[in-house]
Amino acid sequence: MRDRVAIYALTRGYPWRYFYRYGFLIVRNHFLRLSLLKYAFDKSFDWLIFHEGNISRAQRALICILSLKFIRFVDVSIEFKPTVTESLESEFPIGYHLMCRFQYWGVWKHLVGYTWALRVDEDCISVRVPFFDRAVALATGCTSRETHAPTLRSMSSIAETLDPDVPLTDMNFPYTNMMVVNPDVFLGPQSLELLKSFYLHPRSFQDRWGDLPILGLVAKAVSEPGVIVDPRTIYFHASHFSWVKGGELIESKD
Repeated sequence: MRDRVAIYALTRGYPWRYFYRYGFLIVRNHFLRLSLLKYAFDKSFDWLIFHEGNISRAQRALICILSLKFIRFVDVSIEFKPTVTESLESEFPIGYHLMCRFQYWGVWKHLVGYTWALRVDEDCISVRVPFFDRAVALATGCTSRETHAPTLRSMSSIAETLDPDVPLTDMNFPYTNMMVVNPDVFLGPQSLELLKSFYLHPRSFQDRWGDLPILGLVAKAVSEPGVIVDPRTIYFHASHFSWVKGGELIESKD
């Protein structure tokens, strides 16, 4: 019996006059399909695209046709409705925070029953994805430091309770725009309790806590090894115009 793998991304919706903006998502789908061919005999892939309810049925059909792949589009608009208090309290763009919150908290209910989940963001063009290993909570192509000053200030006390030996500023976290996760680890009671504590923390919304440090801290706290870097992973991250390969993030030169 083949292992079930969810391939997922969270994407924006656009009106028809901006349909060309789905171009990167479609290119992403083609490269990803090719990079997964070697797994076709022992893994069954479900392609999931999470969206805010603003991708029309006709657009979804056309994206599938252009991608040469059946894709299940999942409306998660309920996750993107901030409370009035949240809308007033955050000085950062609300949409970005809600996106991060979905990636560390809201996504897991959609990944129940899968052996693995492969996240590949819409701006990531894959050559080789991280390995699939049930003994690993999270596999990624490289790690990165958290540099967002408000997050470093308000999250440090929680980080110290989970890893007292290393200050938050010196921690390396998984680069989460492409990663393979074991959903059972993050759906476990200890993980959900920790994730919920981040979700409910009074500063998480105001200071725009991202999924990168949260997933890294939780994976390390609940499993051993928590995060593994697969140096064979290769992909292009278009938003930052950078490559991940050889276990490193290679920024483009100006």
